[in-house]
Amino acid sequence: CAGLRLHCQVLVIHRQDIEDMDATKWPNMAKLRANVEKHSDPETASRIVDDNPVSQSDYDAAKARWVRSLTTALDQRFDPATAQSIMLGCNCRDRFDEIRAWIKELYDASENMEAFVGKMNELGAGWYMQDGSLYTKFLSCECPMTQGLDALPSMTWCYCSVGYTKDLFESIFEREVEAELLQSIKTGADVCLIKITRK
Repeated sequence: CAGLRLHCQVLVIHRQDIEDMDATKWPNMAKLRANVEKHSDPETASRIVDDNPVSQSDYDAAKARWVRSLTTALDQRFDPATAQSIMLGCNCRDRFDEIRAWIKELYDASENMEAFVGKMNELGAGWYMQDGSLYTKFLSCECPMTQGLDALPSMTWCYCSVGYTKDLFESIFEREVEAELLQSIKTGADVCLIKITRK
């Protein structure tokens, strides 16, 4: 698929898609501002989202500083559940229609969940089932906004990817799911691990 690659479970936006973009022009900035405002007010949204302008010089490091600053601001202003909810709605759901359709085709052609997981693992996904839930792995952090960042102060920013994963599996399973982030590479884990439970 043009502009995309499958890295195990991870669907990646190539760096070329954002190489001319500074952090304040992140494609989901409008979603972020709207989500913060939904849980606070316009003044708070402006202060949290706009108070950290970033130039394109020192590109990865500039993005990293912005992401770290934004994550800290969300964590300080909101309780964990609210901060996570804000980031859940910032995902890149519209960028992966071809990959979504391909995984959906694999799922529909599988006789059960175990067979589906087996097909994905043949591609190196590293997924597994436990107590009826699906556990999916990101073997490396592929978020284009955190490439210059060694660590995050919390897992709040990662809920953008959790939101994408939730939308992906709701589309594949054609039912509502719960998506729970259990661990994140950017907070010290070896892999990102997301638990998917069908409702």
